[in-house]
Amino acid sequence: MGLPLVRPALAALGIFTFLGNWNAFLWPLIVVQTPEMRTLPVGIALFSGEAGTAWNLIMPPRAWRSSPSSWSFSSSNARSWRAWSSPG
Repeated sequence: MGLPLVRPALAALGIFTFLGNWNAFLWPLIVVQTPEMRTLPVGIALFSGEAGTAWNLIMPPRAWRSSPSSWSFSSSNARSWRAWSSPG
């Protein structure tokens, strides 16, 4: 009986937890020792430095990195529209 009332809060918690871990930067930067184990945000940050920024190397991974956020928003938005448009 209480699960339908808690479902939106659990969904929001899941989305925020996933996005927080997906966008993690500082902890992997400190902990990871080998280049093979770097996360995507840390690897993207290494393309910019004092000599300039390689935008042609930065933009494709950033577009790929935003795909979980876009998917999460579009799926929850479609579910919301179905709920709002249903009668009663």
